[in-house]
Amino acid sequence: KATYVQTGRAILSRVARQGRAVGVHLVVATQRPDSRSLDPQVKANLTGVVCFQMMNDASSIAVLGNGRATDLPSIPGRAIWKSGIEMLEVQTPFLSVEEAELLLGKPDNQPTTKPGLELVNDNAETGIVKSESLKHSQTD
Repeated sequence: KATYVQTGRAILSRVARQGRAVGVHLVVATQRPDSRSLDPQVKANLTGVVCFQMMNDASSIAVLGNGRATDLPSIPGRAIWKSGIEMLEVQTPFLSVEEAELLLGKPDNQPTTKPGLELVNDNAETGIVKSESLKHSQTD
């Protein structure tokens, strides 16, 4: 198993190095970032990083190089965008599980909505999206 992990990391590192030169951008995600979760060569070739609120400084340091992600306000979708040495606090759209299922269907691809449901943005400040039922007039 360790050989597969090492081989996978080596391939990803090569793709990151060579891909960046030709305009291929990687999207990498991890639930529990630490110093071993991402190969340093891959990390060095990422053009940007989005980091949401972290529970501890160690996780924030692993992603951003500092503890700033632990100080983010508890607003859904609030994150830090890091590009090079520049860091900017940003507000990303927040999509709850319910809204994701409304748009995409349940994981087994079963539709979850009835006709007449749509998404509306109720709070532009936080980016929280809520669903609302629409009334349809029927003509006989």
